[in-house]
Amino acid sequence: MATLQQPPTPPPSSSDWVKIIGSMRRYPKHKGGRAPYKPLLMLWLLGRICQGKPARVTFEEAEEALAPLMDKYRVGTTRPSVVNPFVRLRSDGDKQGNRIWQLQDPNGVPFSAAVRAETFTKTLLLKGVTGELNAGLLSALKNTRIRLRVVRTLVLRDFRPSRRNSLLDEVGLGHMSNAMLAPRDPRFRQELLRAYEFRCTFCGYDGQVNGSTVGLEAAHIRPHDSDGPSDTDNGLLLCALHHNLFDEGVLGLDEHRQILVSSDLIVRDTLARVSIMSLVGKPINRPHPCYPGPERDHVEWHYNNEFRKPALYIACKT
Repeated sequence: MATLQQPPTPPPSSSDWVKIIGSMRRYPKHKGGRAPYKPLLMLWLLGRICQGKPARVTFEEAEEALAPLMDKYRVGTTRPSVVNPFVRLRSDGDKQGNRIWQLQDPNGVPFSAAVRAETFTKTLLLKGVTGELNAGLLSALKNTRIRLRVVRTLVLRDFRPSRRNSLLDEVGLGHMSNAMLAPRDPRFRQELLRAYEFRCTFCGYDGQVNGSTVGLEAAHIRPHDSDGPSDTDNGLLLCALHHNLFDEGVLGLDEHRQILVSSDLIVRDTLARVSIMSLVGKPINRPHPCYPGPERDHVEWHYNNEFRKPALYIACKT
């Protein structure tokens, strides 16, 4: 009896590629936190494509562009290495073996998938190793709609709203900024306004114009895209400046709900520096007794996943 031949598995569709990219493995961090380094590599590659640059890149090119970006968006105290996303992205793909990314030797010959990641030392990579997105994925990315879906998948999952526009500008995708807007729950801000009595949790700013509050924003301690709820115990009412600095990881909280300031922050203006330094070790303004303060688990998550350590301490306030 003749053996029935199984039909060949079709290659991933454009929508399949969006799903594959959405399922990229991130290096796990504290309590659900994820290092954003593969998404940064992908966004940088997409920016190159939009600018008409070659799809194939050397490790040296990637390191020059990505090292400062990865340091800016790093998780934890250790400066991240471009080696990790450049090498480990090759392991992401579907069950049929269609990989997002492929590495090639200096002669353009692809490395076997069986070659272990540890083999690719920085010394080896600098000898002319190149990387390139899957040809099927590159074809799918010619479609503007698919390209936008991929960028949205990467940005909305891994980066806070206040950081998205500047990130897109940095990787050459600033023209997509308007498409990154995500709906917000207006009730979250209203609850925080009531809880913190219409003043910044950090500095006490309480500006109004014609009786309407201005310059105060609802900040998630643990962001929504990392399973942070829109509840008052996961929120802070912050002025626009301190909201931005909190999302950047240069302001944070310790276990006693005292304000931390990252030693990475450089402020040259004397008055501005005095203002920032006055926050070091300062207890936050407590919410109204009817509302809970920041939940310890959310504060700990932000400290472990977003705050740029080490922190300045009270002894530095001179």
